[in-house]
Amino acid sequence: MAASGYGNFIEIGPYNLHMKPRRHTWIKDYNVLFVDSPIGTGFSYFSEKNATLLTSTEDIGGDLVTFLRKFLQNRKEFATTPLYIFGESYGGKMAAEFAYQLEKEIRNGIMDVNLKGIGLGDSYTSPIDYVLNYAPFALTIVSIILTCCTFIGCSRMLDDGRFENWRLSYYPGNSIKFVSTLTHVELMSYEKKCNKFMNSFVKARLGIPRQVTWHYTNRDIYNALDEDIMRSVTDRIEYLLNNTNVKVVVYNGIFDFIVNTSGKIILIYIDKKQTKNRLLKAL
Repeated sequence: MAASGYGNFIEIGPYNLHMKPRRHTWIKDYNVLFVDSPIGTGFSYFSEKNATLLTSTEDIGGDLVTFLRKFLQNRKEFATTPLYIFGESYGGKMAAEFAYQLEKEIRNGIMDVNLKGIGLGDSYTSPIDYVLNYAPFALTIVSIILTCCTFIGCSRMLDDGRFENWRLSYYPGNSIKFVSTLTHVELMSYEKKCNKFMNSFVKARLGIPRQVTWHYTNRDIYNALDEDIMRSVTDRIEYLLNNTNVKVVVYNGIFDFIVNTSGKIILIYIDKKQTKNRLLKAL
């Protein structure tokens, strides 16, 4: 899972990797709080040696609610500030669950938070809708050699509730091999630069313990969430749209392959009429 340092120093934070001010930073107009979640992502770490990595989005949502409660206890000046939760990719999946659980806390009078909306950017909220569009989407942007495309098998496994076996049909030995039609294109990667910057300049200024190392992504967390990867959170989004005044913003990059726009369109045109109309009206 990607750490928030990428979004901070490469996308929307006040400074870039060279510590030069960013003209279009969100900080100019809003209070922005970056959270590394789940624990083990970025600079977040366990204080207890026997703690284990989280295995579900539901657990992650609970941790985020706990974090927000403690944050507001220490920074009471933000208690009434309008709150918008944004998440990208798997973070979008977490954002939906976080907002769902937080809204429950607010409704039950446990927490007093001014939750206004959520932003789901290229969010992995309905995995099977994206997976079933991999081959068609790939066909439009690259030359492909199909060797053993069994995404339909993946869909059937999920329909049967066999979430732990999704990899058997998702990765049947390089199910799709891609050959780019573009030549002489150098893909830019900020991963090494970001790792070096976060583990030197930022780590020193935040006083992070020496044994904690910032990584752009954490494979251990991904493996811990193995049975959660293909689970949908569309029911959380439907609840927020149909039972609350929380605004939902859905946006997607047209060339995002893993969370493809064609799959997102299928998500929007879901059966529940009321939810569909509210989503379409928000676009």
